Amino acid sequence: MAWDNLGLDLAGLRRFDDALDAYQRDLDICRGLGDCYGEGMAWNNPGTVWRGAEAYEQAVEAGERAVAAFRELDDAYREGGVYSMDRPMPRPP
Repeated sequence: MAWDNLGLDLAGLRRFDDALDAYQRDLDICRGLGDCYGEGMAWNNPGTVWRGAEAYEQAVEAGERAVAAFRELDDAYREGGVYSMDRPMPRPP
């Protein structure tokens, strides 16, 4: 969770590559722990960064992976939330 929060802060500072690295570290930790919920959350935020960077292929893949993680948990609330969390991100320079 700390890496995820760091990613949010870095994205807010427009340090998109650093944010994506932080999200990847969070994802790796969640996978290592077998934390399916954390993995779903870890996929959601990079999708937001990629949308802001107009990297839509990566954004779609991240969203699909987040949805798959929440489906595995039978968590329809979080699954639906993946697509409703479309927070605008500043565009990279």
